[in-house]
Amino acid sequence: MLTLLVLACLVGLVVAGQRTVRNGGADDVAITGGDDAVEALIPGRDAETLSQTEVGIDLADGWTGTLSLNGEEVDAQRVDALNQLLYRPPEGLDSGRNCVTAAIYRSSESPESARDVTWCFEVT
Repeated sequence: MLTLLVLACLVGLVVAGQRTVRNGGADDVAITGGDDAVEALIPGRDAETLSQTEVGIDLADGWTGTLSLNGEEVDAQRVDALNQLLYRPPEGLDSGRNCVTAAIYRSSESPESARDVTWCFEVT
């Protein structure tokens, strides 16, 4: 009987672990076409962060794009080894709500085929 109870607890932990968001909220990113293009949002959707935080997106292999912060396109640094687009504002992020839009597209396609991924977070 004790063995069954322990086994049931272990199964419960595995199921809970599978449903836990570990990637900064990218699990709730819906992109037209259902591609698994986004691996993580930086910072995550609705996260609280400090003003010196980088913003960006971690993309699956074969994807690229551009970033806009609060409606203004920014000069994002591309980290090829990780396939990330990152930007750190020189003066830091504005306090309050900030929103990022990543226009993403397959590297083999033109920027005109881009799809927008938008998320917001709070700077404290």
